[in-house]
Amino acid sequence: MEESLNCKSNSEFKVVSNSDKFLKLFRELEGCNEEEQKQKIEEMNGTMEEMNEEEFLSIFTKELFNRIAQMIEVGKLRLENVSVLLKSMGHRKTFTLVEKGDFDYSLLGERFESSINFAKMFVEKNEKLIVDIFECYVMLRCNYFLFSEDVLLAIVPCLLKIAQNKEGSEEVQKEVEMALLALSLIKVDNLKDFDLDLNEVTEIIEYHQEHHNLTRLAYLSVWLFLLNRFQSERNLEEDFMSKLHFEREAARELEELTECVDWNEKARETKRMKGLQIMILKWINGILDFLCCFQLWNDECCVLIRCIVGVCKEAKKNEGEMYRKCINDFRNMASLKNVRIDTLLREGVVDLILEEILSTTLNEGRIGSCLGFFMNISLRLKKKEKDEMEKVKRNTIKMEMHEKMEEEGYEDIVECFKTKFDFYNFCMFSFISANFEDYIVNI
Repeated sequence: MEESLNCKSNSEFKVVSNSDKFLKLFRELEGCNEEEQKQKIEEMNGTMEEMNEEEFLSIFTKELFNRIAQMIEVGKLRLENVSVLLKSMGHRKTFTLVEKGDFDYSLLGERFESSINFAKMFVEKNEKLIVDIFECYVMLRCNYFLFSEDVLLAIVPCLLKIAQNKEGSEEVQKEVEMALLALSLIKVDNLKDFDLDLNEVTEIIEYHQEHHNLTRLAYLSVWLFLLNRFQSERNLEEDFMSKLHFEREAARELEELTECVDWNEKARETKRMKGLQIMILKWINGILDFLCCFQLWNDECCVLIRCIVGVCKEAKKNEGEMYRKCINDFRNMASLKNVRIDTLLREGVVDLILEEILSTTLNEGRIGSCLGFFMNISLRLKKKEKDEMEKVKRNTIKMEMHEKMEEEGYEDIVECFKTKFDFYNFCMFSFISANFEDYIVNI
């Protein structure tokens, strides 16, 4: 750590990187009084905002977190001050695709975990500090984790109270965003046995729908928190999802975010562009979670599928991570009994996957996803229907699928992959079949 924190330029003419500037400011913290520390931390946060992903990951280290813990222990750094830095770091981490578990196994991570285990006792004494610690801990961690019901009972109401602040100042908006972001990272297993009145969450969403008081990230986060809860209690669907029009809201947010991204300039991906794309990914993940759990189907669900097709077409321009994820998500959607196959046909998903599998540049990863998509469709269409009306609908869809596949020469392409099925099935893709017939829709 000494070497990494005390690195110096080999030449006075060398451009100092943002990570070096950050570490220089960090070294200076030790000799500062409380007010000077606050100023230094403000500068460090500003420097961190200018970092690219590589620079950020270079400071996100176990050594740095261990040094912070040691400085707190000997009284050289106030926890109230450092929480401001760590919240900014955690906020930035949520917009970094690469996951690092350095905080999880650091002395600081252990210290925060110990504090949170006594959260119920501490909240009444210093509510703001324990909430700050909780937000830092949640956002900086890499591995999923469980909290006890006692901790959730102490912390979640505090976070919701912050999230309900309707004041429009930039400072309050930031605090609201942080609270909602932390809530959105509490996974379904944490909420399974937790008795939570969701009226407060509903009010936050409804108020924003009327007054537009939340940032884009805050609005996404409150939905993700509600969706996490929705997965453990599916009876909430009609009361909360239909009432709040998740499908409509998610589609609108996706469309607006997609328009903000410059999809043609992969080489010029700025931090802002990266942030927008990651928000799109988070919305798509939320939509997939919703589709996995919900029972109701309406026209707004069709709009959701159409929007993801739109994102996929735009993302194809630079063949990035977003495009690969969309293709993979369509494979997953095709396996869900709640997602109607005729919608996948009407909204262009089948055309998009057919175009992909016929591509001469198709790589092995996308071959697996495309084959998995058609395998899921085929297996669903082969299931027998007892209801006569449903049987007629099923046969109509089978006919449409068969004609489209035949028109595009799909079977000939799949035949070319036939000799590779065993390799894909056993070496790379456990989700696809070695049986050629599983990819064909017969009538």
